[in-house]
Amino acid sequence: MADDRSMPTRRAMLAGTGAVIAMGSIARAQEGQPLPPPWRAVTPLPLAVQEIYPAVHQGRIHLAGGIMAEGGEIIGATARHVSWQPGEESWRAEAPLPSARHHPNLVSAGGRLMSLGGFLTRTGGLDWTITAETLAFDAENESWTEGPPAPEAHGETVCVTVGSHVHVIGGRAPRGDSNLTWNDHTDSDRHLVLDAKSGRWERAAPAPTKRNSAAGALLDGAVHVVGGRTVEGGNVRVHEVWDTAEDRWRTAAPMPEVPHGGQGGLAAAVIGGKLVAMGGEYFTDGGGVYPNVWIYDPSTDEWQAGPSMLTPRHGLGGVSIGQTLYAIGGAVQAGGNSTSTLVEALTL
Repeated sequence: MADDRSMPTRRAMLAGTGAVIAMGSIARAQEGQPLPPPWRAVTPLPLAVQEIYPAVHQGRIHLAGGIMAEGGEIIGATARHVSWQPGEESWRAEAPLPSARHHPNLVSAGGRLMSLGGFLTRTGGLDWTITAETLAFDAENESWTEGPPAPEAHGETVCVTVGSHVHVIGGRAPRGDSNLTWNDHTDSDRHLVLDAKSGRWERAAPAPTKRNSAAGALLDGAVHVVGGRTVEGGNVRVHEVWDTAEDRWRTAAPMPEVPHGGQGGLAAAVIGGKLVAMGGEYFTDGGGVYPNVWIYDPSTDEWQAGPSMLTPRHGLGGVSIGQTLYAIGGAVQAGGNSTSTLVEALTL
């Protein structure tokens, strides 16, 4: 959304979509079966929304909050909460958040679905008031309850669950006393850890790079943080790993270079022991969104190109169930333009 974002232009679909895809395609061709496209459209969202962080909880994909659009125009943040599981014909309405907000991180940890941080906004507006709120979803009573607030307000962070703990990394933080617009913010290297069972927050070693709008996931017991952008410098390709066994940060292979820098406002998830990162936006040369999908193999510390997105987007959510990656919502143009209801799936 903010003008501090910059990212790569559209690229043609790259060869080398992975040995698993290639071998599977060859086998189907030899059997005379038609080859399905790698991406496919699935049940769309009941609302057009971007700047979301969905989560899989008890087999269902949950999405709450975000920046909503109607008739192609942004109308503000939303409190709506919906869920879906593969095979269902429609998304199910769930108890809404207590108030509208965008960029809340949904996580599943300690047997609970929680919403962490994000940006609160006044009714009828689109503010960027970073919050430290922690909310827990009570499915039985169809409500959200307040949990222990984080030690500091956080938004556009990476939140990754490791067992019953949630790691909250980077994102935006107020640069001073003001906390209303995105111009009031700066980048953070914070690393907070929530014990979802006890409700206790702790601080861990700060991330090596201050950035916001990155993506992350748990891979081989380590927290991977990739891409994103900085308020002053634009998009980055940085890839850093919090090694939970060694209790330290290390640097891994950066995301591949693309026009306009790295990919910020992207999404990521893990499939088959590999990290899949996709999408994002840039603002130089008129702005645009990235179709790029990259697959990281931790055994070789290398990235390779995956099948380009069916519909390139930024501000989207990315989750995986089994061998399938879901690209949820987001906008098909840079900034607030063309917010979508799209949900598309890639099975590797």
